[in-house]
Amino acid sequence: MKQLTIKYNQAIALIREGKLEEAKHLLESILAAAPLHPQTSWALGLVETQLGDPITGLSRWERLNLEDFPQLESRREIIISNRNVYEDIRTAFNRALMLSREKNFEDANLVLSQLLDRNLPVPLPLELYKLTVIVKAANGKLEEAVELIEAGPKYIQSSPSILKIINQLQKASLTTSVVAAGVPPEPKRKLRTGPLAAGAVALAAAGLFFFYQDNSEPAVERNSEVAGEANNEERLTIEHKNEISGLQSKIASLESEKVLLAEQLDAESEKIREQEKTEEIYRKADINLETIEITKARQAFNQGYSEYTSGHLEKAIEKFELSLSLNGSQYYSDDALYYLAKAKYELNTLNPEDPLFGQFSGGTSEHFKGSPYKDDLLLIRANSYKESGDNQKALEVVSVIKTEFPNEWTSQAAKSLEKVIGQESQPNLTN
Repeated sequence: MKQLTIKYNQAIALIREGKLEEAKHLLESILAAAPLHPQTSWALGLVETQLGDPITGLSRWERLNLEDFPQLESRREIIISNRNVYEDIRTAFNRALMLSREKNFEDANLVLSQLLDRNLPVPLPLELYKLTVIVKAANGKLEEAVELIEAGPKYIQSSPSILKIINQLQKASLTTSVVAAGVPPEPKRKLRTGPLAAGAVALAAAGLFFFYQDNSEPAVERNSEVAGEANNEERLTIEHKNEISGLQSKIASLESEKVLLAEQLDAESEKIREQEKTEEIYRKADINLETIEITKARQAFNQGYSEYTSGHLEKAIEKFELSLSLNGSQYYSDDALYYLAKAKYELNTLNPEDPLFGQFSGGTSEHFKGSPYKDDLLLIRANSYKESGDNQKALEVVSVIKTEFPNEWTSQAAKSLEKVIGQESQPNLTN
């Protein structure tokens, strides 16, 4: 125990010096030997939050007693209140990482630079700085990367892992060496450490409307006609004449529609013939149409993402829908559907019964099955139900999040939503 106390005091000293990464490793070694030590759990949670990993930080505090750590509730609320900021960070990181996988280091650098230029109220993740260094080096701007680290927060300046990467890159002479030093070919595709999602915030229910035919009303009208026949034969005769006249008008209208439909059918047939001719030309030219569609789908997604980050949500929706219609089984298809939902949500045009929720959960592509956005969309749906006044369905979705994603940030957000619904459901005793 004495040795653990010495380690703990060393960790606290490192925290005061701003050497958070070293402090983290020491505190983790203490918890490995004494998993229930509350002071270490509290300190490690604070360190991980300062290192831009609030989800892990929150998980460290799950067993802590509020009476022993009075700052716990306020710290937790600060993290949850900044969930949209964490979502922006995670989105930018995933975007830059995806571009890096494609060797598009120039656009990756642009995404990361835009994020770093923002005056955000929360610490940026250590991993984000690492990726920034690698991307800048791949663009031939290693000196700029070094300057960025030297001007960064103290926990970044003194990070052993970042300094190690810089040292490796300074020894490297080829871009391939840069990639090998920091971006492995097949690591985890998306960052899950930052709160997501398409965000845990209030939704407004609107957008898609589902039309249906109510058969009860016509039945009531028919019953009225039967009653009229028994009471007033003359009125029925007039109604029959009016009905016949109305049917004759409908027949004339249908004839016109028939002609119009025939014209439309001819036009569509012509389009099909033209398409078949085009496909034949492509085949003779040995051009793969599927490859073209995939390329266009990828371009549409990139355009949609650019429009989304620029705040042009309606244009973003159009591009994401185009991408999915061209090809919905690519590795970025779950991203396209997620950002489509998020853009609709931010425009207050997302209904909690929108088919895209089922489209996402029922997607057969491996990218949908293994997508990290599942819990985030569930949280969006829960908030949407809540905003539409259906607290019961909101709580049902909250229960799914808590059960299936207990270690994700969305679980904490779901608990907060559950608490809000519970408070609103309590009777007002002030009157």
